[in-house]
Amino acid sequence: VPGNPFLGPGAPLVVGPVGDAHLAVMNKFSVLREHLLLVTRQFMDQRTLLAERDFAALSECMRQAKVLAFYNGGPEAGASQAHKHVQVVTLPLSPRRSVPMSALLEREPVTLAFRHAFTRLAQGDTGRPEVLLAAYRRLLELAGVEALPRDGLVWQSRPYSLLVTHEWMLVVPRSRDRFDGISINTLAFAGSFFVRDATQLDAIARAGPMGVLASVAL
Repeated sequence: VPGNPFLGPGAPLVVGPVGDAHLAVMNKFSVLREHLLLVTRQFMDQRTLLAERDFAALSECMRQAKVLAFYNGGPEAGASQAHKHVQVVTLPLSPRRSVPMSALLEREPVTLAFRHAFTRLAQGDTGRPEVLLAAYRRLLELAGVEALPRDGLVWQSRPYSLLVTHEWMLVVPRSRDRFDGISINTLAFAGSFFVRDATQLDAIARAGPMGVLASVAL
């Protein structure tokens, strides 16, 4: 389909169906070795809220491997495609810590330099879509992301980033996508930044990772 790489993607990229509503598709422009996209079979806007069927597809993936899932809620959160898709990457992200941001999230209380909503997940929660959905909607409310019914769908009131591991879930409302011309997608809130060259790397090093995140959050 012209302009939409997720409708009718090339056969080598399609892993297969995940339930009745999603396809598992390999990321054509992956920056990580194992990077999967859970794409809705029918077009849904990336700015509509995730539903239980989205978490059902995610649960299927999380049953089979230790992964990190993330969602760019709108262009200001790093979404480059308008077609709804949850992204899944295998762990670890770093040889020193599976998810670098966990170093801060393991502390009590959890304090970050930007607005956020965080919850821990119990063992087995990632296999229960209804539990994930309830946690997600609660975190959206706490983060100030309202659910706006319109035209039979539920839309987000503002852009946000969502991260889900087997141990926790994090929502961060976003103010913009870029820091100093560098796209900062949701994976950065897991502690994983991607740059094109040494100049961009230096810009992030000067500001500090948390300074970069705070500048694109609230």
